[in-house]
Amino acid sequence: MAEPYFVLSKEDQGEVLEQARAKTARPTHLLEKDVWVVWTLRALFDSPLAADLTFKGGTSLSKVYKIIDRFSEDIDLTYDIRKLIADLTGGEEFLPASRSQASKWTKAVRNSLPEWIATEVRPLLQTALERERLAAKLEIGGVEHDKLLLHYPAIKPKFPEAADEIPL
Repeated sequence: MAEPYFVLSKEDQGEVLEQARAKTARPTHLLEKDVWVVWTLRALFDSPLAADLTFKGGTSLSKVYKIIDRFSEDIDLTYDIRKLIADLTGGEEFLPASRSQASKWTKAVRNSLPEWIATEVRPLLQTALERERLAAKLEIGGVEHDKLLLHYPAIKPKFPEAADEIPL
């Protein structure tokens, strides 16, 4: 059985990336980013958040459905908004009854999202990074603090002396 990528030495990780580059003709920095994308998806979907997460966007079309053959540099996720704004929805399995209510829900979600990312998602991923002794760092980003960035120490960076990041 092959060893997991992150247990390998940095030199062996670099060799794995080079072998993958030779087989796929994709740049090594993108292959390395893909390793981190997959790690992040596993950490999220092995967590208590998984039941209410939906994986969407270009990465899902490529990784899950194999509809497109391109590399996507971010992870697009949706969380069940009824969990974020349970005070407005009662956590019930229903949709907004009117445009006015939908607008109110949208505003509430936008207001709740930064706190949810900071108090739920970031600690969950931080714990996974620490458990696996990975040197990546997490940073809240976006104008509205509604994004989480995973900065990882690149073995094969696109630009020398640079770390890379994955927007979540």
